[in-house]
This record gives sequence, C-alpha cells and structure tokens, in this order.
Amino acid sequence: MFSLIITVISIALVAALAVASVYYLGGQAKSAGAKVAAAEYMNIGETIKGAINMYRATNGNQMPADIDALVAAELLGSDLGGTWALAGDNVTQADIDVDTCAIVNLMIHDEEVVYNCTDMPSGKPGCCDTTDSQV
Repeated sequence: MFSLIITVISIALVAALAVASVYYLGGQAKSAGAKVAAAEYMNIGETIKGAINMYRATNGNQMPADIDALVAAELLGSDLGGTWALAGDNVTQADIDVDTCAIVNLMIHDEEVVYNCTDMPSGKPGCCDTTDSQV
C-alpha cells in the first residue's frame, strides 16, 4: 500500500512540473519563434538587397521592376519564403506577423514597435504595418 501511495504522489509531482513548465516556458517559446522568423526575414531582405545592387550594376543603375525581374536575371531563386515585393526603394513582405515585425524593428532601431507604413520615410529600413494600427 505504501508503494502505491508513493507512486501516486510521484505521478502527481511529475504532472505538476509538466504543467508549470508549459505555463512558464510557453511565452519564451513563442518569443523565440518570433526571433527566428525576424532573423529569417532580415536575411532574405539582405539577399534581395544584394540582388538589387547586382541588377543595378549590370543594368545602368536602373532599379528592377519587381522581384520576378531579379529571378529572371538569375540573381535570386524563385522560392524566397513569403510574399516579397518592391515598392519604390523599399523591399516589402506582405505576410509577416506583428510580433515578428516588432522584433525586426528592435534589431534595427532598438525599439520594439510596429510603425505605420505611411509614417516611415522612404528608404528607412524596418518593418511597418499597412493598416492604421500602431502596436
């Protein structure tokens, strides 16, 4: 009987530790995922920036019309992961979430904020939201 009671108590303690781990570490796992996504976003952005510079060097300093022009010139692969586009002098990705966007700005500007795209000066690096909300 004593070993049954010890077994039940052991199972209860292990379950309590599992619940506590999920409770305390769940937010950190989400934050780590957003940091990984932000690093990937910035790496792909730098790759596109390098491809634009190569395109301009070989095409009389002319900007490419879109990402497809960089792919056609064999300066980029076709699978960049996400919906990337050129908007004037800026490179944009339409499907980035707000948490990742805030971390990108934290890495670039030391501010964990999501800017409104209409408020950002042309050519300023960073992440912005096309809606009217600012986080």
